[in-house]
Amino acid sequence: MQFALGTSSSAHRPVPGYLLLPRSRLPVLVMERLHTSLDDMLEQYPDIPLHVKLSILHDVTKGLVFLHTRNPVIVHRDLTARNVLLDAAMTAKIADLGNSRITNLRPGQLAGTMTMGIPGTLVYMPPEASTDHYGPPLDMFSFGHLCLFTATQVFPGDLLPSTYTDPRKNKVKARTELERRESYMSPLEATLGKTHGLVSLVKGCLENDPRRRPTASQALDRMRDMMAGLRPPFLHMNRFQLEKTLTDKSAEADTQAREIADNRRRLQHLNQGIEELRSKKAELETEAEVAAREKAGLQAVTDLQAREIADNRKRLQDINQAIEELRSKKAELEKEVEVTAREKAELQAVTELQAVEIEDLSKQSGKPKASKFPDILKCQLPLKWKTTTEMPMGAMVAQAVVIGEKVYIGGGMMAVKKVRGSGERVVGGSTDREEKKRAQLSILECSMTGEGPQWRTIVAPTGGFAMAAVDNQLIIAGGVVPGANVSDHVSVLDSDNKTWTQPFPAMPTVRFMPSAIGYKRWLVVVGGSVTPDDKNLINVVEVLDTSSKQWYTASPLPRPTLRPSLAIIQDTLYTSYVSAEEIPFTKQIFIPTLISNAISCAQASPNNLTQTEWQELPDTLTPFPALTSFHGHLLAVGADDSPSSTIAMYLPHIQQWQKVAELPTPRGGCACCFLPATKQLLVFGGEDENQDHIFTMDICELDTEHN
Repeated sequence: MQFALGTSSSAHRPVPGYLLLPRSRLPVLVMERLHTSLDDMLEQYPDIPLHVKLSILHDVTKGLVFLHTRNPVIVHRDLTARNVLLDAAMTAKIADLGNSRITNLRPGQLAGTMTMGIPGTLVYMPPEASTDHYGPPLDMFSFGHLCLFTATQVFPGDLLPSTYTDPRKNKVKARTELERRESYMSPLEATLGKTHGLVSLVKGCLENDPRRRPTASQALDRMRDMMAGLRPPFLHMNRFQLEKTLTDKSAEADTQAREIADNRRRLQHLNQGIEELRSKKAELETEAEVAAREKAGLQAVTDLQAREIADNRKRLQDINQAIEELRSKKAELEKEVEVTAREKAELQAVTELQAVEIEDLSKQSGKPKASKFPDILKCQLPLKWKTTTEMPMGAMVAQAVVIGEKVYIGGGMMAVKKVRGSGERVVGGSTDREEKKRAQLSILECSMTGEGPQWRTIVAPTGGFAMAAVDNQLIIAGGVVPGANVSDHVSVLDSDNKTWTQPFPAMPTVRFMPSAIGYKRWLVVVGGSVTPDDKNLINVVEVLDTSSKQWYTASPLPRPTLRPSLAIIQDTLYTSYVSAEEIPFTKQIFIPTLISNAISCAQASPNNLTQTEWQELPDTLTPFPALTSFHGHLLAVGADDSPSSTIAMYLPHIQQWQKVAELPTPRGGCACCFLPATKQLLVFGGEDENQDHIFTMDICELDTEHN
């Protein structure tokens, strides 16, 4: 059998050679052996330069021109990245013509009848591939798909369906092949720009109508135009520079070869070392087996010694624990002795100073004169009551909170005065039910600036709430929402004093009629009831860190309580409470308690707050008074069970309550506070002996003229 060997011309080098059978004239392509394909290269190297991609596509178009200009025309029918092979110079060769067909077409004809079924890879195929009437435009469609894959390096395989239903007209419509690949065209346009020649070439090749697709010759011309606009690498170099670059590369390759040889020698040494280590390992394993047997022989003795050591350690721990307990007890006793001695010395010094001063003054004037130091035994507080002011509402068992020169009163049993038809005021609260409900949601704002108190009413989101000031913000916690259950919300009055916000998380426990107090960044909430009455009291104490917005649970009160009175004196929290065993209210017993340095401990470590024990103080002089600070001292004002005018001061050195002054008006369940801006003691509301609301406020200050 004879063969005719031919080669492609220089213009069509991607198909290097072919054989023609003498009789049938069927071509047999002859190609050099290549070791990589365009598909593998696109997958292995993610950032191939654009000029390299265009050069490869340029070679493919030359190969298509060669096939399509044969007479008769040759249609490849399976032009994919897998069937484009590359040599070391990145020159592309069209391969795998197993699906190609010699047509009955002459060069320039677009289509003819085929009888071989659907050719090639489906995703590369145009719509006419499903028919038996196609020609060279089929390869141009595959070439457009190949250009899209090569330029983006993303295989456009996940295509939209060829049809879709128009929801407005409820009709089935067809998508163009370009629309099916829209998600892959967008990155191409974004990278190259919509006006780039390759973008327009891809759009032309992916046309549904074969007649509108460019021919291979037209595509080759457009690829040449694109290549002309690029500056190939090394084009700017002269011969000397190119030779120098090649020399440098050759030297670099020699260096790498030497490094590879050195690494191979090192690898041989390492392998030899590994073998030596394996031999050493076997020897060590043998020695380890011998040692294990020896260890087993000694284990019985070791176990016996270990038990003896453990017993001795336990005895030593017990002895050390006993020593620590004795040391702790000794330190406590020494501290108590030191405190007692210091208090005794202080009292002795004051008493002696008073005695000397009185004796000197008696000698000078012939009669005793009062000391400028407080009399420790009588402990009278020189208060000057300035005025009694009318309040717009009555407040009983309420809280008074100071922010700057303003005082806020609320959270208790608020009431408005009953008014007769003539407009005459009548003592006692209104009997109108809706008016009473509105009153419970009221907060009185008393501004002490200017001439006399200025009043304003603020509506709260709940009634029976706790109220405190933290960072100059008015905060209310808990209460009852009208027509709903007991609340666990924490609300803050906005800076405009008109709206309430909830920037903090809800309390862990719902509460009705609790009490609250602020200290630095902390909000402390104490007691209350989980139902809107006094039948389910709780002793839970919870603390909110307003900076981290996190709640902590402190040690509970010794007994459940409703609306305890709170005060902080020198980092110590004091509270008076009603014991649950003494309900109903006619037999209340109130015992003030304190938690020493709890707030300071909580700042350093919040968990310390739960480890602080509550300490009971002696009974107050009146049942359930209102607690407040006054010039650094703890005062108990009024009473709750029955009105009282007593003002008592707690003397921590002798752990006693002493009566120091009297209210102008006996009050039960009043609210009071100390206003640092004016250094005044303010007493609000309460009830009188007839159990009617008191609608007045008493104001007093220290009598500076009194010695």
